[in-house]
Amino acid sequence: MRVAEYGEADAAVRELLESAPAVAPGLAHEVDGGVAPLAETFARADVLVCDVSGVAMDWLATGRPIIVTLPAGPVTVAQSELTDVVPRLAAHGATATAELVDHEISADPLGEERARLKDRYLGDTSPGASIRRFVEACEKLMEIRDREVARINAGELPA
Repeated sequence: MRVAEYGEADAAVRELLESAPAVAPGLAHEVDGGVAPLAETFARADVLVCDVSGVAMDWLATGRPIIVTLPAGPVTVAQSELTDVVPRLAAHGATATAELVDHEISADPLGEERARLKDRYLGDTSPGASIRRFVEACEKLMEIRDREVARINAGELPA
């Protein structure tokens, strides 16, 4: 279901960000219209401010700060280790967003905790690690398949 107010709010936030002055020399904010690939967008960003979604887990692999927004109104938000660790930004605290973002980027007080969560949720994220895990899992399944086919061909019933 589409709600017109959501689109209006999104447009207002985008306009506010696009018209805001740069935070410091050499530092700027950017509104991504969803044209570039996500990995490319992530590579350009220092911090992510997002809602509770899969994007937060994708971002976790970057090792950089993340701030998760809380929805306004009577909504139940799923709890997770990630949302328990990272700063949460409620609508009533939105006026302090710039200070929170600056603090997270400059001090990164939760860097070690995010690294722990990254390892817990994603494992080794070095180049090639995920494909190695995938190939190993496939090889293990093929071994199981071959063993079970051999048992069936030998007249044994599957367990």
